[in-house]
Amino acid sequence: MEKFDVVIVGGGLIGQSLALALSNFKLEVGLVDLNFEKPLLSKSYDNRVSAIVPSTVNFLKAIGIWGNIHRKRPYQSTRVWDQNSNGKLNFSSKNDDLGFIIENNQIIHALHEAIECCSNIKVINSEVKSIVDEKTHYQINLDSSASLNTDLLIGADGFNSSIRKFASISSKDRDYEQHAFVFNIETQEKLDNAIWQRFNSDSISAVLPLDDHIASIVWSVKNDLKDELDVMDQELFLKSFSRSVEHAFGKLKIVSKINSFPLYEMKAKEYVKPNLVLIGDAAHRIHPLAGQGANIGFMDIMELINVLEDSNFTNLGNIRSLKKYERRRKFENEMMSNAMTGLDGIFKNTSEFVRTLRGFGMNLIDSSDSLKSKILERASGKNSSE
Repeated sequence: MEKFDVVIVGGGLIGQSLALALSNFKLEVGLVDLNFEKPLLSKSYDNRVSAIVPSTVNFLKAIGIWGNIHRKRPYQSTRVWDQNSNGKLNFSSKNDDLGFIIENNQIIHALHEAIECCSNIKVINSEVKSIVDEKTHYQINLDSSASLNTDLLIGADGFNSSIRKFASISSKDRDYEQHAFVFNIETQEKLDNAIWQRFNSDSISAVLPLDDHIASIVWSVKNDLKDELDVMDQELFLKSFSRSVEHAFGKLKIVSKINSFPLYEMKAKEYVKPNLVLIGDAAHRIHPLAGQGANIGFMDIMELINVLEDSNFTNLGNIRSLKKYERRRKFENEMMSNAMTGLDGIFKNTSEFVRTLRGFGMNLIDSSDSLKSKILERASGKNSSE
């Protein structure tokens, strides 16, 4: 039976990043993922991207992979406009980038390369069959019949986390009754360094530039519109999307696969138990309309590292220490989740009064540099632990 200081289940963006961060503190880390493979990179852009904020950039620099992410598009502004009112919001930075649009596979490729060179991370290509709480540590039984022992077990295995279920941690789930279509477009008009977001009665369209004429699209639509779009050919589908953004980018062409997935909110009732932690989507899932999902996961990592560092990385599974992580991150994550749910409801409301109030509120914020500065500061992660 192999023994590790920490075992992380889930080898995605968050799991790999945490493994690399912990390895810098000389901990022996087991990384368990059945489908752990280095992604192939190509000239074509992948359609799964993240809008990475400055606090996450600093973290990726700290673990030594930022310079090995070869394709990243900076953005200096975010522009929001509303179909049902005259409301507009424009956030911009005169001196610094607000963040970077980066394909997830570019980050994961850089993480793989770093992990391959790290002697105190062992990748285990297997699936967890069961876990056993031994009070002072966890035993992880794998489908390969092997078993692992660890002082700290971390579930980084996503929305359908097996670790959350094995640990009998319940969750509060909410169906947004929406689906997100994700795909890349080629635009006729040149894209500037801005994220565009338009709110419609039946959808939210986000346009994230990858280069001057290629953008990643996240189009969140109500389920009844999703059913209509599913039976359209690609030309009609594209026309519908173009209308959703008021034809703002000229003639469009789809240049990737079109993927879709249902949208749910999920809040784990607990983030920690003795010797066990949930991070990232294993602990929480929010609406993608603000593009903060990946950054929230990275903020989880940074806070967990801070808590473990405070105890000098001794007695890793101590519940009193781990509860500090839970209190800090649960508060921040639920605030963000509630804000996203509230915004989604506000923009879906088509009553004349709400539309007028919404437009007034958006324009009021847009006219206030101090309000916009505070919103940008929070979105950048500056108010969170780094």
